[in-house]
Amino acid sequence: MAMTGSHEVNQHAVENLSKNFGEHGAYRLISADELKKPDSISEIGLFSTNDDYINYREVARDYAEIHEYTLHEGESFGQVMSKINESKKSIPLFIRKGADDVKPILANQTEAELAQGDIIVYMGKAILSPEEAAA
Repeated sequence: MAMTGSHEVNQHAVENLSKNFGEHGAYRLISADELKKPDSISEIGLFSTNDDYINYREVARDYAEIHEYTLHEGESFGQVMSKINESKKSIPLFIRKGADDVKPILANQTEAELAQGDIIVYMGKAILSPEEAAA
């Protein structure tokens, strides 16, 4: 993943690393200019359409924790992502199925085949599980 404040460096890294890791193996952060013009964003190799380098830095500074949200019965990927995205201080990172299957959550990913017990890994402010919210 290319994580710098420079769009040019990030784009260059993705273009060069894609040759080694494939189109779906190299990712970059959105630039500040792309955030201003969301209709012109190319989602190829893009990690998030909402969070640029500055937002990652601020979330890491203010909430320097990685959280794991375990999917509960009846919950969907979209429901959990909505909870995470409601907070501007939380950034979804990965989906973990078991110990060895970890995949990044990519830009505008709206669906994922998840089962009860699968985990969404995110950085930032903690969100509440259904049990915690009911308590």
